[in-house]
Amino acid sequence: MKFYYSELTDNYFTETYQLQKVFTGASVNCYEECMIAMFLGVSVYDITHMELPKSKPQQVFDKKIFELHSQGFNYAEIARQLGASYDYVKIIGNCRDKNTHPPKPNPMKGGIRTKDYNALDNDTLTMVKTLISDLKSSTERPTKITKGLVARRLGIPYKQLDKMPLCLAEINRHYESQEQYWAREIMWAVDTILKNGDTLNYKHIRDLINIRKNDYNKSIQYISDDKIRFLVETL
Repeated sequence: MKFYYSELTDNYFTETYQLQKVFTGASVNCYEECMIAMFLGVSVYDITHMELPKSKPQQVFDKKIFELHSQGFNYAEIARQLGASYDYVKIIGNCRDKNTHPPKPNPMKGGIRTKDYNALDNDTLTMVKTLISDLKSSTERPTKITKGLVARRLGIPYKQLDKMPLCLAEINRHYESQEQYWAREIMWAVDTILKNGDTLNYKHIRDLINIRKNDYNKSIQYISDDKIRFLVETL
């Protein structure tokens, strides 16, 4: 796609990270999406008559895990086929197994059954830890760990997390201020620039993470890598 638009005046897509931001939903811009549509040959009619899919991408992915498991593949084989984390595949598979067990008879004579949030909290905690660990160890642009992010990624109702103290405590354990998050972004940007052999300057950092100079200056003190902090202080 970068090659396809390489001769276009005012070409926006010049770096891979710019495409990543669009494909991961971090950037939503009509101009960018029209460029993608033109590249893929999507018709004007289809662009202007969009329909949301019946299932979320994560639901489709999880369903594929269930289908392969029912065909006799173990979790390690499924993880290799789908290019996914073994821990994530195992967690999703185990949750499905629990959900497909016949329900225990309800000893209550009547009334609405309430969710067992303690059990749900314990069952979901490993998934929360795995998700956070994957995000923290990723070499992609840093992601700020928040309750909303975890809820979206795991398909959990946002307000339900308030009733799950173990999961909430794990999320809060990774809390960071906006300046601390920007510091992680700066470190990632510097590392990316140096790996690409580009000139390290504020403009290139700004192009990668879209950070204002004032915010940049406030965040430098939180950079944990002494070498990187020394480099950016001189820019």
